[in-house]
Amino acid sequence: GTFVTDRVRTKEQTLFVAVDPSGKILDVRLISFFEPEEYRPPDRWLALLKGKSLNESLQPGKDLPAMSGATLTAGATSDTVRMVLALVKAKL
Repeated sequence: GTFVTDRVRTKEQTLFVAVDPSGKILDVRLISFFEPEEYRPPDRWLALLKGKSLNESLQPGKDLPAMSGATLTAGATSDTVRMVLALVKAKL
């Protein structure tokens, strides 16, 4: 798996993203989150990323449910996960 820190709005979050050898997400865990708590992505939303691959769109509000009041968190999280998938694919 890979730990990655990104900026959500003005503060950072750190995710752990596990990817299987075929390039599919095994798990996404929120390790730290410094934005206000109401913007924190719920575990059930992160679980929706399991099984996704780089070939699939991960656009919140279209391919994934929107997070009411946390649009920037959803976008930052899906962008970061796609970046990890791209890095893993480049290494394979």
